[in-house]
Amino acid sequence: SQAETSRSISQTMKEAQVEEAMRPGIAEKNAYRSGEAVVLKAKPSKPQVNIFVSYAHEDIMHKEGFVKLLANALGNGDYEYSFIGDEAIPIGEEWHDWLQEHLTHCDFGLLLLSTSFTASVYIKESELPLLREKCFPVALRPLNLQSASLKALAQKQIFFSKTGKSFLELKGVAQKDHFLNDLARKIEDRVKKLFEAGKSIVSGDDQSLADVAGVIARKAAETEWRECAPESIDGMTLDIYQKTYHHDSYVVPTGRTGHISRIPDTSDRRDTVNAIDYIKSWALESDVPFFALLGDFGTGKTFTCRMLARQINALHYDKPERYPLCIYIDMRLVATRIGPEKRIPKLLNILEDAIANTKDPLNKKEVKPEHIIQLVRENRAMIVYDGLDEKTVHFTQEETNQFIAELWSIREIRDKDDTREQGKVLISCRTHYFRDIFEQNRLFLGRDREGRSSSEYRSCTLLPFGDNQIREYLKKRLGSSDAEIERIVGLFEQVHNLKELAGRPYTLSLITEFIPDLEKLQEEGKPINTARLYDLTVQNTLQRDGGKHEFSFDHKRRLMKALALEIHRRKGAGMKAEMLEEWLDTWLYEHPVIKDAYSNMNRETLKKDLRTATFIIREQEKEFSFAHTSLQEYFLAGHIVDALALPPGEMGVLAMAMPSIETLNFAVEMLAFDNVLLESALRSIEAVLEHAYRKEASELALALWQKLLEHGMKLPNPGVVHLEDAELSGLKIRNLVFRNGCFDRAKLRGTQFEHVKLVSSSFRKACLINAEFLSCQVSGGDFSMSEAVGSIWRNSNLQKSLWDGAHLRLASFVGCDLSMSSNFGDISETAFAHCTGQVNTLLPVAFHLDIFTDHLHSILSCAISPDGNSVVSGSDDNTLKVWDVASGTCLMTLSGHSGSVLSCAISPDGKSVVSGSSDKTLKVWDVASGTCLMTMANLPHNETAAWDGAAQKLLSSSEGSWRWIGISAGTRRLPIELLNPESAT
Repeated sequence: SQAETSRSISQTMKEAQVEEAMRPGIAEKNAYRSGEAVVLKAKPSKPQVNIFVSYAHEDIMHKEGFVKLLANALGNGDYEYSFIGDEAIPIGEEWHDWLQEHLTHCDFGLLLLSTSFTASVYIKESELPLLREKCFPVALRPLNLQSASLKALAQKQIFFSKTGKSFLELKGVAQKDHFLNDLARKIEDRVKKLFEAGKSIVSGDDQSLADVAGVIARKAAETEWRECAPESIDGMTLDIYQKTYHHDSYVVPTGRTGHISRIPDTSDRRDTVNAIDYIKSWALESDVPFFALLGDFGTGKTFTCRMLARQINALHYDKPERYPLCIYIDMRLVATRIGPEKRIPKLLNILEDAIANTKDPLNKKEVKPEHIIQLVRENRAMIVYDGLDEKTVHFTQEETNQFIAELWSIREIRDKDDTREQGKVLISCRTHYFRDIFEQNRLFLGRDREGRSSSEYRSCTLLPFGDNQIREYLKKRLGSSDAEIERIVGLFEQVHNLKELAGRPYTLSLITEFIPDLEKLQEEGKPINTARLYDLTVQNTLQRDGGKHEFSFDHKRRLMKALALEIHRRKGAGMKAEMLEEWLDTWLYEHPVIKDAYSNMNRETLKKDLRTATFIIREQEKEFSFAHTSLQEYFLAGHIVDALALPPGEMGVLAMAMPSIETLNFAVEMLAFDNVLLESALRSIEAVLEHAYRKEASELALALWQKLLEHGMKLPNPGVVHLEDAELSGLKIRNLVFRNGCFDRAKLRGTQFEHVKLVSSSFRKACLINAEFLSCQVSGGDFSMSEAVGSIWRNSNLQKSLWDGAHLRLASFVGCDLSMSSNFGDISETAFAHCTGQVNTLLPVAFHLDIFTDHLHSILSCAISPDGNSVVSGSDDNTLKVWDVASGTCLMTLSGHSGSVLSCAISPDGKSVVSGSSDKTLKVWDVASGTCLMTMANLPHNETAAWDGAAQKLLSSSEGSWRWIGISAGTRRLPIELLNPESAT
């Protein structure tokens, strides 16, 4: 009909608008850097310069590597450079016409000179005439300058190294870097002069020169609107992660497959796969709706998400009716909190931020969050949420629940009988953050929403690069010979820890950037670790932008450390411009020496220097934060290290909420640089722990002690440890030695002590709920009045320990020495096995234990089949599950009830299951197929639907297969009804 045609056209236009608006977020811009690096949060304000690459086909391998390196070297300048050559000719296109068009309209031509280049007839006749007056001639390979073949370039200055060599004649990374940096500077100078003069500096035809100048002038005008907005300049994103790989240098990571369930699979026996192929297979070929992409910091999650979007959208643009649009959302672009009440953003807020930070402001087409939601729910788009931990790290557990529910709500909650497909959802997250979330309340499997089962998820954990992947990256990144790459790999193997660092794509990119510096550090015998790489990166960035700074380098570092602490105290929330400037005023007031150093400088100039600092960017309309989480962690670690060097009386500056694992690692690695600094830090940690408990400072000192041990470094040796009243819930404390440790009233819920010496330590009135003590020495420990419900004690020495008034309900002691321990009190619900000094709990002569875990919520009913081989369970998640008793595996999930399954029973022949639900229905299921055979509604006692789930029972008679079913509801004494399954009456 006409109405249907109109609606179809409207949907198609809407889909096209979403595609166009979100395209910058799913296809890398020029000089896009990835590998966990900062993603553009503001539109680039650099004018565009298009360069055509002219080369001989015999040089194609050298050309590709050279252009990538030159693009990296130009990435620091004032212009955005794009390179194009004949490799971009579309299939089926008239290649000569295409080349002539691009040769005519490019801004400049890059001539990669070699003997093959000068011998090419096509280059001389068809390319040089159009490029001669706007070219950058570069000696790629050795040239004979006296050769007649160079006549076409007579009078042109050809670029060689300072020693007169071509690029491929140079040896070593340092020489090649000098060549590229010098070339980039000359190109930048010439382009800048053209912009400033408004005309070309080369001689030639006036009309062609005007065309060249006009093209560049128009490109400058296109970005002029940004330069007119001070806020846009202040919020400009500058990528400090230089020379990481581009999309065409992507090295596909491997991953280990997994599944989402209540019991994480931590074995190494899972399949290892090509990560991008595995995810594409899920996205395009499976009917599994959700995917979790995991990995530690720097393993390439962000780049893999972008490559996935890039590849799927290439298919979509070719065949939109077959492949979905892939919408990529960088969670770093999304507001952490919104409104004056600082509430968690809703799905519409999240999508509004994504559109605002992706859509070109000059694009007048309207794209709304509702359009994206509609496309996903109609299975015309899938969505990628990249970087969940960027937000949840700032949330409480309940806020995290709410936030994930909002992300998942992009898929509509539908009735089980609705078979219409919806778009898939992928979410990426740092591994350790995901495990914390996933182990607490099964957030990803649903909470207060439709129940999710493990069958609806796939996951993949990205693995570090192997040797071949490292070599492949170096080949693409450097374009060096095999011999040179082997020399670099040899450096990795010689330097302690460097090979391990090279396994992460992001740190590999930093290592490659600073190979000459690392070689020098190796010669000097200095340690190399991630903190050292960040030191080099920050130092290089400050020196590169030296002319842009008002604060000195040292003061800028101190300023960034203080700002990192301030944002950490704000739980990661960004700061509006006026708030940031007010904070700067306060900081300068508290540091009068630094303030006096700039007394002759206008304060507004200093504030602008802070706002435009390379390391921070504006996250929202007027909010600033660090360009990347790892930068904040690095500078916060620097603050901690500085604080450890202060006199004992000033240790209060260590008081802060527990930093991230990465921050602690950075801090300990910084201490490895300097033995004097390390000794000072050890004394400070000892002083904090030996002093009376200081809120947050004492917890941080303990965490640093643990990290020093993990890194195999020298340890503090406190005579006594004061952690009374400390908040240590959920920590893992391993292999430490506490002398007379005081944990009185400490919060230790779920804390795990493993191989810890706690002789004569006190835990009076401590919260030890679900705490674990594994292979610990706790002789003489005092646990009086402690709340130790559900605690676990394994293979630990607890001689002479005191338990007066301790609550030990559901606690278990296995293989422990409890001799001469006293005052256990009521231990009727405490289990003892293989313990000395205590009567062990009696165990049955024979028993078989299986753990069945897959329901999302409480299990309200269960039944076992007459033959004892199967179990059926009903849950508050509205499902039934059938289990195999021998293996403990879930055979099938029965979904169809719209309310909690309050009761269930298995027929005497084991072929059918009946279930009763709070939705006022009974359902009969076929066990073999899992299908619902019938639904019985309008039962005679429906008015008693508010059944007591704890007491309700379904009883099947022994007279055949379900001739009689009795229904009982608590003490209401409902009559036994005769139900006829054949007629459902």
